Amino acid sequence: MNKWLYGENGYYKNFKAIGKSGDFYTAVSTSSFFGASIANYFYSLIQKNDFKRNGWLIEIGAHQGYLLCDMIQWLYTLDPTLVKTLKFGIVERQIEV
Repeated sequence: MNKWLYGENGYYKNFKAIGKSGDFYTAVSTSSFFGASIANYFYSLIQKNDFKRNGWLIEIGAHQGYLLCDMIQWLYTLDPTLVKTLKFGIVERQIEV
């Protein structure tokens, strides 16, 4: 799988952009609603003290990081002070992005 995806002739070496004109698109590609929905749930966990206000929010396989960006924007809308205490990270294998 690693060779097929990331090898010299792997999919991610030659794939088209993500989006309607690319190979595929996801909910994140079409609207910020998906990220806002996840952020809303995440915020409810913080409100119930099931997640700390200074914890990490990490997007794995982020590509351009649109999902995390949408989540941060929605969290800021809900509670601007929260984005100052949370820590954010992205894990992305593709160096080019």
